[in-house]
Amino acid sequence: MAQGTAIPLGGEQVHFEANQRKLAAAVFRSALEDLKASHPSNRRSALHFLLKDESDFSFWCQRLEVDPEAFRKGLGKYVLGPYENFSGLVSDLS
Repeated sequence: MAQGTAIPLGGEQVHFEANQRKLAAAVFRSALEDLKASHPSNRRSALHFLLKDESDFSFWCQRLEVDPEAFRKGLGKYVLGPYENFSGLVSDLS
């Protein structure tokens, strides 16, 4: 189905593009919240998705219409920088 195609449902128009963007934003919001989680496996999963995963990460970035590389640069600079154990968590992903 073409991006931005609307389908009538119950008399209302459902815009898949907007819904996909909302879902993609929720995926990233969840991953960012998991970075703050007290459980190490949640943090590792989030870091793997945000820093190492290529297919899923790129898929969700496309839904948000953002450049994955630019997103990761901004993420490292503004979100991950304050984490004291960041380097240890990243080395655990290798």
